[in-house]
Amino acid sequence: MDGLTLNKIIHVTLLVIYLFIFYKGSHNHTILIVDMSVDETIVKSYTQNPNIHIVNLTPPLAFDQNNCSEKIYLLENYFKNEVIGVDTIELKKSAYTVHGLHILGLTSHNLNHWNIVHVGFPPTLKEHLISENYIENEIVKPMERLKKEIAKWKPSIVQVASGETERENREDLKAMNLDDEYAKVYARKIIVAWEKSWLNILDTFPTTTFVVSSGNGGTNLVTADLANRSIPSSLTRQNIIRVGSLNERRCLSSFANYPVDVALSGELVESWSACLKSPKIKLTGTSQSSALFSNYLAQKMDKGFTVQDVLSELTTKNCLKDKVKFELK
Repeated sequence: MDGLTLNKIIHVTLLVIYLFIFYKGSHNHTILIVDMSVDETIVKSYTQNPNIHIVNLTPPLAFDQNNCSEKIYLLENYFKNEVIGVDTIELKKSAYTVHGLHILGLTSHNLNHWNIVHVGFPPTLKEHLISENYIENEIVKPMERLKKEIAKWKPSIVQVASGETERENREDLKAMNLDDEYAKVYARKIIVAWEKSWLNILDTFPTTTFVVSSGNGGTNLVTADLANRSIPSSLTRQNIIRVGSLNERRCLSSFANYPVDVALSGELVESWSACLKSPKIKLTGTSQSSALFSNYLAQKMDKGFTVQDVLSELTTKNCLKDKVKFELK
């Protein structure tokens, strides 16, 4: 065997080893999504990606396929707070059903070699709040299960597309004709349970990046009173990246909580819907922004970038000063 042939064999062998290591490493990357439960049958109607794993902690709410195109239209406006004269209770249930699918579609786009683990939480419905052992059964135990799933999958990114505020829980309790003072005290207990559970997870996995939607209350998370602070986005931990929404003028959307670490488009973002007759829906919110950023971050990680590398690439402009550190165009 001459030297030239030997060199070719060595080069081919090294290339095979490199490709194997690269593929193995990239395939082991995982994004774990925390959002509402999703219908696995509907997910499979959009993608046959075997690396998408559905872990529903409770069964998803059913989505009535009758007149679902009309529901999609109403939902698109519901998320923009423009719904008038409709049954908002039923619409809210439909929103919970659609939300998880929408976020899953955005997060998983073109990430076929990543494991995408969707952990589906129970929706926060008014009637659930007054059920016996609500805090234990719908906050503490699901969060303990989430902690186990993070330990199992060891995700590079945990993407949190939902949040809770004391004010929203208090309003829901008052809508159930509960005494104002009782509603205030109980809502505080609920939010303390969420905060304690999230801090436990964030501190247990300090090297995991948590990409968290900032929330849609238009609130300053630093100066707002406790009742209006969104959990987990208002928590102060180094492993959180808070994501806000930009409007068409590339300024922070009026509904987005701030300050945030990153902001990108979050208005009328198109992705999967629960309606098989209308396979796409345009929704608005910081959840959509967080999903888009998680997807972007994953693609940059594929190219060898770290989280800090990605953040250092980004810039901001005047209309975002004091509210947003970085803007993703």
